[in-house]
Amino acid sequence: MSSSIAELFSPFATLLAEKRCKYAYGTAGFRARYTEEMHPLFLTVGILAAFRSISVGGKCIGVMITASHNDEPDNGVKIVDADGGMLVHEWETLAEKWVNLSIDERVAEIESHLQTVTSSNPGIKPVVMVGMDTRPHSPILLDFVTTGVAAILNGTSSNLGEVITPLLHFSVMAFNKGLVDASEPFSREDVVNYYYRTQFEGFQKLLNTKGSTHQTTDSRSLILDTAYGVGSQTVGEFLSFVSNSRNTVHPWAIELRNRAREGVVNHECGAEHAQKLQLPPCNFTAEKDGNRLLCSFDGDGDRIVFHFYAASGKWVLLDGDRIACLVSSFIHKSLVEASLADQVNMGIVQTAYANGSSSAFLRSFGVPVVLAKTGVKYLHHKAQSLDVGVYFEANGHGTVLFSDHFRNVLAAAVASDNGDSAVKALALRRLDAIASLINPTVGDALSDMLCTLAILEVR
Repeated sequence: MSSSIAELFSPFATLLAEKRCKYAYGTAGFRARYTEEMHPLFLTVGILAAFRSISVGGKCIGVMITASHNDEPDNGVKIVDADGGMLVHEWETLAEKWVNLSIDERVAEIESHLQTVTSSNPGIKPVVMVGMDTRPHSPILLDFVTTGVAAILNGTSSNLGEVITPLLHFSVMAFNKGLVDASEPFSREDVVNYYYRTQFEGFQKLLNTKGSTHQTTDSRSLILDTAYGVGSQTVGEFLSFVSNSRNTVHPWAIELRNRAREGVVNHECGAEHAQKLQLPPCNFTAEKDGNRLLCSFDGDGDRIVFHFYAASGKWVLLDGDRIACLVSSFIHKSLVEASLADQVNMGIVQTAYANGSSSAFLRSFGVPVVLAKTGVKYLHHKAQSLDVGVYFEANGHGTVLFSDHFRNVLAAAVASDNGDSAVKALALRRLDAIASLINPTVGDALSDMLCTLAILEVR
């Protein structure tokens, strides 16, 4: 076993003997300009993911290959922990240490770790779920990850192929909770369809709370800029899943634009381009797209912003702060109408860089604003301390976290509701729907898009 580890890394001895990149594991994992120097990095990440799986009793760990909103020549990788969230800090530190070692030092560390886990975790086989974006070098990097996984006790890798990053996060969580078939190797179709079904059913439930006085058969039009990235693959599959579903209520017609391989990933388009540069994405004009709701994902589908052209032809951006205001005010209103506002602790988590007017708007509705350090990991951690924790960065990365206490309170309220108040019953249904729709593991552009569209339809 030890000699096989040395053999895996031996082709890179000369490459890494020269001056090389210093890698840091941030919130987004490892990222850099793609070169062959990344190959041993990804091999090491596969090995690390396998070891992490063993350390949590053989639960599934995820590995996502993407550089998200970065330029197409870049690539990167991050490890998804067993709960579907970000990798715990101690393993981030270990990952950063190993990938910056020389080949000989790295092999020695891995061999030593392998001996330890073999003796202390007998019979446990690692399971790793992998996904990638549509960058041209992602497939070869995925191969190095799966090779690394297999090197540790013949670990199993299950490949979801080209998927948005949040789908992988969600699927790791669902697999470990037993919500999808846990046989090995599991079916990609079963895994991704569970994600699509969860999203669509939550969307349907929320749309179905629309009052009869507001019912309409009109179709709403949304144009989605997928930043020439993997979002077009996942949303395309999702729309196919929806079209094959029966008894659907789906008033929004979605047109995909800037699809994968029609251009360079994130080039002059996407959520990052729109929010940072305050410019519309390429292939959008007031003449062509006026009076229509527009939307942009980033290259791996974990950020979202909305935008539109006003009657004057001026382009208007609706960034993450605006999305946060819409979602938070809707949830808060529903909590009040459901008589649950005093039983659960709700708040929106923002950084010092958030739009001050958004904070004032939310406070005017009675929504507490909680401050956190800049960075998704800090926002997410702070949101976890609330029963209903909302966070959205201005760039559109965000989600809503619902605690077990909230879910228990909601379930009890639904069970005890005697139908005396139609307003309360409707609010309870809306809270149940939004809690089932939102991806609880990480910011998810598809989930956030569906949530926003449904709220706009029913509020």
